[in-house]
Amino acid sequence: IQPDDTVAGGPFGLPQLRNIGHSFARGVEAEGVARALETVTVTATYTYTETWDGSKGTPLLGIPKQQWMISGLYEPVPAFQARIDWRVVGEQWDLAPFAFTPATRPVYARLDVFGRYVWKSPVERLREVAFTGRVMNVLNRHYEERLGIPSPGINFLLGAGVGI
Repeated sequence: IQPDDTVAGGPFGLPQLRNIGHSFARGVEAEGVARALETVTVTATYTYTETWDGSKGTPLLGIPKQQWMISGLYEPVPAFQARIDWRVVGEQWDLAPFAFTPATRPVYARLDVFGRYVWKSPVERLREVAFTGRVMNVLNRHYEERLGIPSPGINFLLGAGVGI
């Protein structure tokens, strides 16, 4: 977005950004990290964002005013990590698909867990294999990250990576 109302970007026929007139987004982010034990690290983050669409006299769409996250990371050995994230996203002014008037998307919270194990291979051409797993929305909460688009509920991701 250009401060002088000019068009920006647009290479290769991609959409161009246009300043919508006296709009802004400003805020503050804070993060604290503490090593609770030799094997446990706790991180807390907070974001506050204030936005304004000067052409409509409303907040910008899709940007929550506040977000919090608390994470706990457990690393008992170098080959294994486990993490738990609790995320809270505040209200945001949004527009649902096929809606004609914006509305406020309510606050939601989500709990996710993640694990990773790295197996060191004795095989010469295979250095390691990393196994990962993530469970998102562990509590199976019903929420919308964007207004009118429901969350998928509890879901799982599994993966593996090979280092050669």
